[in-house]
Amino acid sequence: MTQIVNTLEALDQKLANLLQSSNFELSRIDFDRQDQWIFKNGMMSHKSGGYFHVTCVKNLEASKEHLFFFQPQSALTGLLLHKENGIIYVLIQARIEPGNTGILQLGPTIQSTPANFLRMHGGKGTSYLNYFYSGQENVLAFNSSNHLDIGKLFFQKSKLLNYAVVDKFIETDHAYLWTPLSVLQEAATKDYYLNTDLRSLLGVFNWDSLMGIHTKIEFNPSNLMQYYIKHRMAVHCIHQFVPLEKSESIHMTKDSIYAKEDSNSEIVLYDVKTLHREVGQWIQPLWKGKEKGSVLLLCRNWDSPKDLDFLLTVKYERGVAGNYNICPTLLEYPNEDKDVVLFNSGAIKREFYQSDEGGRFIDHEYLFRVSEINEDIEIQENQFWVSIGELKTILSLHNMPSIQLRNICSVILDKLNPNTFE
Repeated sequence: MTQIVNTLEALDQKLANLLQSSNFELSRIDFDRQDQWIFKNGMMSHKSGGYFHVTCVKNLEASKEHLFFFQPQSALTGLLLHKENGIIYVLIQARIEPGNTGILQLGPTIQSTPANFLRMHGGKGTSYLNYFYSGQENVLAFNSSNHLDIGKLFFQKSKLLNYAVVDKFIETDHAYLWTPLSVLQEAATKDYYLNTDLRSLLGVFNWDSLMGIHTKIEFNPSNLMQYYIKHRMAVHCIHQFVPLEKSESIHMTKDSIYAKEDSNSEIVLYDVKTLHREVGQWIQPLWKGKEKGSVLLLCRNWDSPKDLDFLLTVKYERGVAGNYNICPTLLEYPNEDKDVVLFNSGAIKREFYQSDEGGRFIDHEYLFRVSEINEDIEIQENQFWVSIGELKTILSLHNMPSIQLRNICSVILDKLNPNTFE
């Protein structure tokens, strides 16, 4: 059976039906009331050794300790794409995650850690894995890139972003469906609707290329790239793992782990029960936030494609290799101080609320906003105006654009791919 949903209204109904039948339950539990996650080698880890770890890492140059999620294996994300009668269709899943605001959000075709697709959980296999990890005769084209995850909270975690174009509609498994790219563009401005991995995959891809239009991107390396290359640190080891129990900066209670400098943010264990996933019950840590974060992308000349440009920031991110990411104009994590004046400047063009990846975070939300300014503003030495062509090039470069920049670009697909959305 192949499910194709052609309107946002029909998509809303499909998600509502799945959520109603999910029997979802979530409860916080003490560490000693379960045996799936254990304290070993100075970290909190799953007993299988897979998935991810809760750890403390010390920056030896700064002599400062930080709490991180550590997931040394790259996560695999991907989209199956099909073009039918000039319309681009995307295979997506209605994905339940314990930390999702709203419980269920739309995710990509595949969103999996090695522990999941190797079935360490003992449950169902990962649907459509063979299209991304082995040769298939009905795959017409394939593209892959590597990108960074949340730079403040993950220690050097990366994601594979894969795209496979297929020659026909593939049959859909339960909770999967095909929908036109135009419907996802419309859905992108809905709050808590597309998850972070789907937004990232949408924002990075050159959709115009699927329309048979291969326009050469006008790109002259700007001061931003020179600044980024100059400040990005060479690959060398300046970090040291510190056992949680020996850390002077990390506090542990019977049911939480948190950095002493940020007691409003904590890592907590949850017992999860739900249908529509690989297994019906599991226990896992989630990083719990409190206040919402803010992500702002400023632009100029919104209605003039030739003159449209965006203000980007090269930002220090302690968890990424090289220590720097190319970010939107403003990136403020939950529980950080807010620049309210800058965030509220300009005329709002697009905005949406979004929660971080629900398999790792809970109550960890942001307001994303794209705003246009017409007057000159004072910018910092690490901020640069870039053309639409340069932004598109940055999005295509491995391990440069932050996940927040990739996410916010999901609501400007028409600006990045004018031939697809004309």
